[in-house]
Amino acid sequence: MIFLFLLPEKFGELLSILWIAATIFLAITCALFFHFHSDIQLKRVVFRFLTIVYGCGYLMVGFMMMGASRWFLLFGSGVMLIIYFNLRHTEFCKACGKTTFERPFTNKVNCCIKCGAQLAQ
Repeated sequence: MIFLFLLPEKFGELLSILWIAATIFLAITCALFFHFHSDIQLKRVVFRFLTIVYGCGYLMVGFMMMGASRWFLLFGSGVMLIIYFNLRHTEFCKACGKTTFERPFTNKVNCCIKCGAQLAQ
């Protein structure tokens, strides 16, 4: 009775709950880290690493749900495009550490919104 959650019928439900809980926990901790931490080099490294890891995680879950199909190809292309835009259009201010997100296909942001310092080109 104690190990009822280990039955194969319940395993998928448990895995889904764990995935959602872990995603919410990581989102909260990452938001707090990027908001309060001021070391720009560490922010850049952590941001790139987490963007790629999260993208690979969603690709893995998508493959497990859809298998090798046309829908997975479309889903995977979308995930890769989102990863590219996140890596390409995120800047960190060297003066105050603010994270600045540019919108794709619009004018490039040249200065920090918080302190007004020039951003690296």
